[in-house]
Amino acid sequence: MDKEIKKMLDFIHQTPGAYLGKKTLTGLVDLIWGYVACMYQRDGNMPDFLQGFQEYVEEYYHLKDNEYVFRNWSDIINFFCKTEEEAFDKFYKLLDEFETQRG
Repeated sequence: MDKEIKKMLDFIHQTPGAYLGKKTLTGLVDLIWGYVACMYQRDGNMPDFLQGFQEYVEEYYHLKDNEYVFRNWSDIINFFCKTEEEAFDKFYKLLDEFETQRG
């Protein structure tokens, strides 16, 4: 993962209220894609961001072989969580596991 994005995600994880107002996965995703778009405008290329994470989330929720899954990883996480706050925390848990697995 791009180091700049990872650093931003770490800041947000520590103080989500300062960046998002409240802990929500939807708010986090909006901020992430806005940040990625700005990086693209600035640098002229798309940063390496969560390559393989979609597949990891699908596998985690046993959806990998489900041909009817047309949802982004954030929609999947939100679906399986009761609240946006829980989905926010679950994202960071899955991200840590994903990065540990990738080495």
